[in-house]
Amino acid sequence: MSDIYSFLWEGEFIQLVNQALKDAKGSFYSIGYSSNKNFIFLTPEQYQYLKTAQPELFPEHYQKD
Repeated sequence: MSDIYSFLWEGEFIQLVNQALKDAKGSFYSIGYSSNKNFIFLTPEQYQYLKTAQPELFPEHYQKD
């Protein structure tokens, strides 16, 4: 089982996402975990704004409309 799946299995990842969504609107919420991988969670509004403002950050195969 990969690191991310073990992390998800523990439920910690879901808790972090839920906490990120509760945090102050307009803030970026960044976390890291043991495999030196980092995530930045965005609200749907932040995602749409960033995708419009800087589309180069979202290669075609990562875009979700």
